Amino acid sequence: MRFGAILRRRCPQCLKGAVFAGLFRMHARCPECGFGYFPEPGYFMGAIYFSYGMTLAIGTPVFLGLLYAGVAYWHCVAATGGFLALLFPALRQYSRVLWLHFDRTLGNW
Repeated sequence: MRFGAILRRRCPQCLKGAVFAGLFRMHARCPECGFGYFPEPGYFMGAIYFSYGMTLAIGTPVFLGLLYAGVAYWHCVAATGGFLALLFPALRQYSRVLWLHFDRTLGNW
């Protein structure tokens, strides 16, 4: 259930309300249950770790695949960087949603 909510970018409290109102804009509170997405300034600094992990998990195979295919090193770097730049909005959204779910389920020990 929670995995599906993460994939659909839903609230960590009720698993129904949308976290994002647009491509770059988050709701301040869940439209369904009222759960606050911004508890304190700098809250989403922890999402950087999820973003970094996803970037490595996606970028490394792309880079190594291009390198193995015989593409020049700097062309591999440029192609991988361009590919990740296209994925930036999705990576940003999923890193924030993962951070919200992580903090809601495991962070409050």
